[in-house]
Amino acid sequence: MKANDIVYIRAHRAVVKSKPYKIIYINRTHAFISDMDNIRIKKISIDFLTTNIDESYNSEKIEKGDLVKCIDSFTMKEGIVLESYSTFLLVLIGNKKKKITKNKVILLNT
Repeated sequence: MKANDIVYIRAHRAVVKSKPYKIIYINRTHAFISDMDNIRIKKISIDFLTTNIDESYNSEKIEKGDLVKCIDSFTMKEGIVLESYSTFLLVLIGNKKKKITKNKVILLNT
């Protein structure tokens, strides 16, 4: 990466839209980036930047039948994934089915 390259910020959630930014200044560890209108400038670690929009979100591969630990009503519970969708899961917790967003779930069998 170098100055004037178009980059994207890596996100940990799928609901975050990848917006293009332009590098103003870059060194070995950080960069000053600006939105395309040059209105806002921010400092960010280059570890969070990518030039490929497809790499801007790296999702955890959660599939049907996986054992997961999830946050359900402010408590940690274990469950089994019944169905996996783009942003949420249908999880069997105890004897009840719950719809839980992917950002509240961690795989146990990895």
